[in-house]
Amino acid sequence: MSFCPGALLDADVSWEAVDRNTVKGTLEHDGITVSAVLTIDDEGKLINFLSQDRYAAGNDGSYENIPWSTPVYEYKKINGLMLPSDAEAVWHYEDGDFAYVRLGVRDLVINP
Repeated sequence: MSFCPGALLDADVSWEAVDRNTVKGTLEHDGITVSAVLTIDDEGKLINFLSQDRYAAGNDGSYENIPWSTPVYEYKKINGLMLPSDAEAVWHYEDGDFAYVRLGVRDLVINP
């Protein structure tokens, strides 16, 4: 999980408002286009990132295009910064979701 989504503002990303709390970002670079839908709560915190452009590796070495998201469940103030402190990385398969990473941030060291 990136703690610097602001870096997307400097990239070649075009933005499209979906609704009050949702935007779609599309990145085009070297002939490749990918996009994601970002959901922001009423306080301006990113609470989900959903991409339809990710590929999951199968046990047989094949790749399948599967929706992928990173829901953020909680934010905490850590070392003076309001940061995502509880989140997951989730593949959304047809037969059910598979959360393969659960993140819990307890502390942060900046430029040690």
